[in-house]
Amino acid sequence: MNSITATIEGQTLAVELHRITGRDALDYRIAVGEELDYRVGMLLGIGATGQEMPLADAAVVKWLWTRQNLNAAASLPAVAASVTLFPAPADDPVGAASARPEAD
Repeated sequence: MNSITATIEGQTLAVELHRITGRDALDYRIAVGEELDYRVGMLLGIGATGQEMPLADAAVVKWLWTRQNLNAAASLPAVAASVTLFPAPADDPVGAASARPEAD
């Protein structure tokens, strides 16, 4: 297996295993306190079974994908904050409901 592929919030993301770096591993260890190698192994196992990916694992996949494709210095907490359990409906973006005034 050369990659981890996951669909997160309707977008298919593929993390290329050969592009995961020592810096990724160190940043992950600092942020989480566990080894990235262990988490990648778990992600490969989840992908092989076809199970729904837990939210925390989806955040790790999106973080690795972001570092490989958009911003090599992206932090795990910043990327994880953008991953939601359920995507907002198209007609109600995240936070819009709480910004609406109460009806009298």
